[in-house]
Amino acid sequence: MIHRIVSALLFLLLCTPVLNAHADKVGLAVDSLGVDDFAGNDLLLLGAAKAGRTLGIEFQVAEPMRNETPHQVVQRLLDTGCGVVMAGGGEYQNAVRDKALQHPGVRFVLIDAPEARAGRMAKSAGTMPANVTRIVFRQQEAAYLAGMMAGAVEDSQWVGVLFSEPGWESLELAEAFYRGAKAVNPRLALMVRYVSERGPRAVMGAAQAPGQARFIAGEMYDAGCSVILAAAGYSDTGVFQAAARHGKLAVGGDSGLGFQATAHVLTSLDKRMDMAVVMAARLLAEGRLENGEYSLGLAERGVGLTPVSRACDRIPPAILERVRVEADLLAGRGRPAPEWTPAMLAGPSTGLTERNMACH
Repeated sequence: MIHRIVSALLFLLLCTPVLNAHADKVGLAVDSLGVDDFAGNDLLLLGAAKAGRTLGIEFQVAEPMRNETPHQVVQRLLDTGCGVVMAGGGEYQNAVRDKALQHPGVRFVLIDAPEARAGRMAKSAGTMPANVTRIVFRQQEAAYLAGMMAGAVEDSQWVGVLFSEPGWESLELAEAFYRGAKAVNPRLALMVRYVSERGPRAVMGAAQAPGQARFIAGEMYDAGCSVILAAAGYSDTGVFQAAARHGKLAVGGDSGLGFQATAHVLTSLDKRMDMAVVMAARLLAEGRLENGEYSLGLAERGVGLTPVSRACDRIPPAILERVRVEADLLAGRGRPAPEWTPAMLAGPSTGLTERNMACH
């Protein structure tokens, strides 16, 4: 009997993920856009640099090599002895699930990959094992604020959203953007298009097709859209090019690429992937990283809007003030901020301040 108890305890010890970041090398897998993408991957690397500097954690970064699958990228990190593996983006969902089942003694952190609710993604991703932690972003809160700005553009009749492909998360973002626009202009109509319309492309293919996005965005502007929310990954650059060509406006998605056409981009949705890495690393080091899901929104400073560009001179100052007030209300109404928020998310605020609501 005693032997069985001892054996059971040894099994639990061996199979329980080690939560001491100082004792483990932490792996960080970025998605197929690679480093220097001016988007989520660069923010992940920034977070790793911050965590390394403040917590003394050693990060091993891996980006997909030519023809390498997400499973192979994660396995490469495991082969280097990483006791913790962080991965950014939805393309790692299946790989993290499978490798977590094979390596119950390793802690996995999946960043910005919400659990799919229905359809192909839900069927493929499945329920995550107990040694996986998700960090997701309530980006619809920022989309609502951006929608208010879009709805205030003079002579607007349509606002649009361009995604890489259909999905429940896309619908939530479009609905929030449209609600914000209608809060300012109830007569507005919504137009939603997908880059994948122009051919049977995979998710990442549609997210890396700026030429297709430019063509579809041009059609949307010609059809009467005054502002388009670009939420199609790297394909967003095509929307910005179309906005410049047609003399119209755009709102950047989470790709952070809006700087390429600042005269035609009102603002961009800001998703703090760097803060997610820092938060996970600190909770890990303190032994407080829990299974399940952490959700970051305006209240936790996990999402927000980037500083508005000089294109905002087309928005009445009263509307900009209303957006700032609404941001404060949304942050206050958000779920209670966890105890780690002040320390974890210290740094420049991504909420709406006097500085980033001023026309540049």
